[in-house]
Amino acid sequence: MTLNEIPDEMFMHICRYIAKDVTLAALKSTCWRFHRLLEDSTFWRESRLTIHGVLKIGLVSRALSSAPCLRQLDLRDCLQVTDEFLYHVMCRFPTIDDVDLTGCVLLTDNSMSVMRHCLHRLTSLSISRCHLITCYALVQLVKRHGTTLKHLDLSNSVGLLKDRYRIAEIADHLPNLTSLSVDWSSRYDRTLILDADLSRVALLCRKLQRLDSGSSHVHTSSIDSLATHCGDLRRLNLANCFVRLADLAKLGCRLQRLDQLNLSGCNSLSDAALEPSHHQLYRLRHLNLSCCFYLESETCNEILVKLTQLREYMIRECFRVTERGLTAALGHPALFYLDVSGTAVSREYVDTLRASSVTECLTVVADRCPPHTRQKGITWT
Repeated sequence: MTLNEIPDEMFMHICRYIAKDVTLAALKSTCWRFHRLLEDSTFWRESRLTIHGVLKIGLVSRALSSAPCLRQLDLRDCLQVTDEFLYHVMCRFPTIDDVDLTGCVLLTDNSMSVMRHCLHRLTSLSISRCHLITCYALVQLVKRHGTTLKHLDLSNSVGLLKDRYRIAEIADHLPNLTSLSVDWSSRYDRTLILDADLSRVALLCRKLQRLDSGSSHVHTSSIDSLATHCGDLRRLNLANCFVRLADLAKLGCRLQRLDQLNLSGCNSLSDAALEPSHHQLYRLRHLNLSCCFYLESETCNEILVKLTQLREYMIRECFRVTERGLTAALGHPALFYLDVSGTAVSREYVDTLRASSVTECLTVVADRCPPHTRQKGITWT
């Protein structure tokens, strides 16, 4: 039985396992069913054309010829993508509104100008690790498409540092922004966004639901602005930032929808500051406290007791935590993922956790943990 003879339901089931990239477009000439499917413009409205790694011009041309109404374009880590190639694609498909250019290191400000003039609208843009794009070009782009832009990823784009004091100007043109990533690698000496910049973003982008601002200059004023103006915030990344107990208390009191919080590397937080009774972040489902070196076993266990909706809990490299800190994990009603790598929790106890999990599918990561229970936990003087 050939592909032309199998039932429609079976054929569509097969298509579900084929990546929506140049591989799928290359199948267009294999049978009339693939040809008819790829000629259907409604298929490409719901699909994402993905081209990763090496840019093969022949396959790309065939893929583009099969996508008359392309909406989503993913060029992550395509090191050969240039401004000229992007101009060719954007001129041919002005219907594109979701663009991922992560790691396209050859792109310059001209690529921003191309999207500004060629595209009808833009809802999602990622220029992470595009080191030749500056703030000036980005501001000009959001002036044109800012009202429709909802997702923006600027993480680790070193070129934006050439004019970093203009980064807050994008907030003036993004009234409907729901997701912003300005996550910054700690290996860079300078950071992209300052405390005043984040305060301005929170004031003007009040529909934010996700914010990644790891390794940024976040302090009390910006966190207070987030808690006051961004009531819809659901996901917040404050990794490697200066956060205090008063800041967590504001988040717990005002952000009623917050369910994912990343505080990894926040060494300014004491053990008392992480107690749930102090910050009242009871609605969290995902909590990352990795490298919070002051976290004690009692507080770790109290978090599991009070946060009954917690599904993912990460305490990597929290050296003070022993088996006593995970007692409540044995009967936790919602916990699905637990990372205790680098703690004093033994692999022997981890096996007990897996066997007695209420959810019956608890995943526990325990790299670099001792094989057996120690008589005494790690003490600090």
